Amino acid sequence: MAYHITLITNQSGTLAANLNPKASRDDALIANGAKFVPERPIKINKGVAGTYATAFSFANLMFDNSWIALWDNGNDGINYITPAMQFPQQVYTGPASNVVVALNANGAPTITKAAN
Repeated sequence: MAYHITLITNQSGTLAANLNPKASRDDALIANGAKFVPERPIKINKGVAGTYATAFSFANLMFDNSWIALWDNGNDGINYITPAMQFPQQVYTGPASNVVVALNANGAPTITKAAN
């Protein structure tokens, strides 16, 4: 099973974007304060990365003042990294499921398990 995004909320204070290098049909612009419900859940790509440059090639990408790379780490978790970070951080821990992504004003994503 894989992680799937069922809702993205933009609380960043600016226009946000979701880009998927593996499926351009997942690309979307999200206005400040808006919620984006994709037509079909967006799969979070799986991979291994220790740097932003490596993650950028395969990860789901979001923009809200800076690029954020999100990916399924294969160990019951979702990692993220930005260009300003030296190392990735695990932002969600739990088995693969549907998740909700909130883009926060501080530039860090918050991910929670979706209700459905």
